Amino acid sequence: PLNIEDQLFKYGVRINPILIQDTDCLIIPVRSTIAGTGQLIPVPWIYYPLLYPNSASPLTRSINLVKSEFVNSIDTVGSDSEVRKKILLASSAGSRTITPPQLIKLDDYKNPPPEDAFTESFIPVAVLLEGKFNSLFANRMTSYGRSELKKSSKTTSMIVVADGDIIRNEVSIVGNRITPQGLGVDRYSGQIFGNKDFIVNCLNYLVDDRGLMSLRSRELKIRLLDRERIRDERIIWQLINTLGPIMLVIITGSIFMLIRKRKYTGQ
Repeated sequence: PLNIEDQLFKYGVRINPILIQDTDCLIIPVRSTIAGTGQLIPVPWIYYPLLYPNSASPLTRSINLVKSEFVNSIDTVGSDSEVRKKILLASSAGSRTITPPQLIKLDDYKNPPPEDAFTESFIPVAVLLEGKFNSLFANRMTSYGRSELKKSSKTTSMIVVADGDIIRNEVSIVGNRITPQGLGVDRYSGQIFGNKDFIVNCLNYLVDDRGLMSLRSRELKIRLLDRERIRDERIIWQLINTLGPIMLVIITGSIFMLIRKRKYTGQ
């Protein structure tokens, strides 16, 4: 009823009504019977994929994997040259998609799909759109007395994510006490994923605070040493580092004593 699909399609993306299954996924506890007793066992849940950030984008560089739940895929569509599109989050190299309707049960972990069924790689889940967007309502008739609608926007940006759970944090319920968990924290393992960093970077990018975001995503590169030069000049630099400070102290002390001797001998 909101016609959001047509609007996003006009802007250059399409959220597909399919689910992503991924071998790189969250581990959840499932109750199972072992030796006649009920126990919780950890099992991989392929419907909760771990999404990989695009390391080439300053928006997602240097952030951890992003956890998600029941994710759709995104396609970039259209050939509008005024809209630039960049993938921000994607599935792993071992993933696949399934088309609904599908009956999903916790017992699915007992009969997982074979590994060779995960033939798709890096399925897009989050996309950055930048440029001037054409209005879905352009060239439509307006009510009498109303001004004509704008046909396009100013140069701006938007980010489309095919999973609303990325921005949802878990809660811990003990008795009547409800405690919210941190965004991106897995309530079962306690592991912290990159959801918070991703959302904060998206907000900073969209409000044009690029300076702060570039500092958060700054990457420090460690330069490797030249192994051949280390082998050839190792003894020389060891002697310099060992004897150099000692000789410097001796020379400085000798000069100081010489100046002191001349000063007081002259008196």
